[in-house]
Amino acid sequence: IGQRGMQALTVSNDTSAFEVAAVLGRDGRLTPACVSQALALMDEHGFVILTNLLSDAEAALGLDLIRQTIADPDRTRCTFASETDNRYVRRDFCSLPMSPPVTRFVANLCQRLEGVFTEYCGRSRPLLEVITLTSYRGSSHQYIHRDPSGVISLLAAVEDVSDEQ
Repeated sequence: IGQRGMQALTVSNDTSAFEVAAVLGRDGRLTPACVSQALALMDEHGFVILTNLLSDAEAALGLDLIRQTIADPDRTRCTFASETDNRYVRRDFCSLPMSPPVTRFVANLCQRLEGVFTEYCGRSRPLLEVITLTSYRGSSHQYIHRDPSGVISLLAAVEDVSDEQ
């Protein structure tokens, strides 16, 4: 970008231009109109923020699953990611176990977002990876980065996110 380009860069915490309020149908999935809005933002910006995708109870369940895993001093419940990284807490995350409660929680998210996923991950495309990452209190920051082409990442906040975050 160069020094001159960086000086012209505007930084803002206002994410409203990238947000779509999650609207669920009777089947528990995003409505077609909501999916259409989300896909339009994905196409334009490469990401979308779906607000209120989880109910308070669903978010509390996810947070409880995360806290149980973090509280495990030996990280023996972790089954995703590198066992060495989990054991020595070398990375900025603690991965969740592949247990029935976690699988149900993730399946609910995936089912809810099916209309968005299927646009990018048709049945003819292979699934490369499913991973859960949980930043724990006191972990270092992650540098701004771009995932490889063809990778779709879902970040689900189970606690309120402040402007500073």
